[in-house]
Amino acid sequence: MDYATYIKSDKWKRKKSAFWRAHPKVCRSCGSKESLHLHHATYDRLGDERFEDLVPLCDSCHIALHQMHKDFEDLSLQEFANEFLAMNRSKQEPEILTQRQLNRLANDKKIRARKKIKAWRK
Repeated sequence: MDYATYIKSDKWKRKKSAFWRAHPKVCRSCGSKESLHLHHATYDRLGDERFEDLVPLCDSCHIALHQMHKDFEDLSLQEFANEFLAMNRSKQEPEILTQRQLNRLANDKKIRARKKIKAWRK
C-alpha cells in the first residue's frame, strides 16, 4: 500500500488513536500542543509501524523538518529527524554534549544539517 492510501485508511486511524492514547499530545520538537501530526521517522515499516517509528510534531515543525531534509537527502529521513529533534530540544534545555553527540558532530553531513536547523530556529 502506498503512503497516500495508507494515511487515509482505517488501519492508520486506529494506529494514530492508539499512539495518542499512550503518549502526550505535545510536539516533541518545540513543545506546542496545537496542530499536531505524527511524523514517520522511518517508512521501513509503513503499515506496521511501532510507536517508536512515530514522532509527534506540530504543523510548523513537521513542515520545516521535511523542507530542510530536501537539502540533506544524503542523510536518511530518520537521521535528519534525529538531528532536528536534538537541536530543537536544546532550545528548551541547556545543551550538554555527550561523547556520543560529539562523535556524531564529527560527521560533516550532520554538521551541515545542524547549521541549517540552527538558522531556522533563530
